[in-house]
Amino acid sequence: MTRKLLITGSNGFVATNLIQKCKQEGFLTVLFNPKTDKWHANRYREELELAANRTPIDAVIHLGAIASTRELNKEVLYGFNYEATTIIADFCVKRDIPMSFISTSAIYGNVNNSLSEYAKSKLKAEIYLNSNKNLKFTIFRLFNTYGFNEMKKENMKSVVSDMIISALTQNIIQIWQLPNLELGQQARDFIWVNDVTKILLCVTLQEPMDSQTVDLGTGQSVAFSELAELVKAEVRNTEIVPLHFPSEYDLANYQTLTKAKMNWLSSSNNDLKLTRVEEIIPELVFKYRQELNL
Repeated sequence: MTRKLLITGSNGFVATNLIQKCKQEGFLTVLFNPKTDKWHANRYREELELAANRTPIDAVIHLGAIASTRELNKEVLYGFNYEATTIIADFCVKRDIPMSFISTSAIYGNVNNSLSEYAKSKLKAEIYLNSNKNLKFTIFRLFNTYGFNEMKKENMKSVVSDMIISALTQNIIQIWQLPNLELGQQARDFIWVNDVTKILLCVTLQEPMDSQTVDLGTGQSVAFSELAELVKAEVRNTEIVPLHFPSEYDLANYQTLTKAKMNWLSSSNNDLKLTRVEEIIPELVFKYRQELNL
């Protein structure tokens, strides 16, 4: 029997890739994206019910959120990141269907355990899900996701795509210079969006979901300087330069190192083998070069 998934935030980067993956795997999708960027709980609830349209749904993958760590409007931030999640959860309980919630590695904070408002909004949503005894769910704390087709994300592009596009268009890779840290020594766990979609589908369609919270990364960290050198090797005459840390960004919340714990993912399952960033960079450089007509 064909499985049908409701995907929220269907216009987003991860969601559009997930939708494509569903098509490839033969799954049907019901897509939901709110029609306004202003938060109205009742309108959100009504639009969700309208999108679902009483259609039998096997599971929900809740990707919809405010992804910007620089969002200052708390009503919007907590509306779409927390209240929307409670509405989706209640929808799933009512229909007795499982839910995958995409949270964030920002919840781990920095070395001083300082959390951004973005992280706090996601953590509050996690707490709600864990308090709901009638909900079947998995929480994925997603690490830095990258892939092709990030041009429209503008300043929210992944570091990987941002470096590649900057190298191709300007022959420069800029790295934020942090106090008391050598240039480019901040490091991230970068996960390819294709691996994200593969894992989301696999886990979401498991029976039963066991209300767990897991990391979704590769389990490896790559320093920005190392990443820049990988891009530089593909784009000749590229210079790596320091960039002043932006004054509007709160340095107290900046993570200098992220690394997922991926022990939960079976290493014996070849279908879930994770891809290292150095394996994908040549392909991404080629695709972005074509998109930019270079």
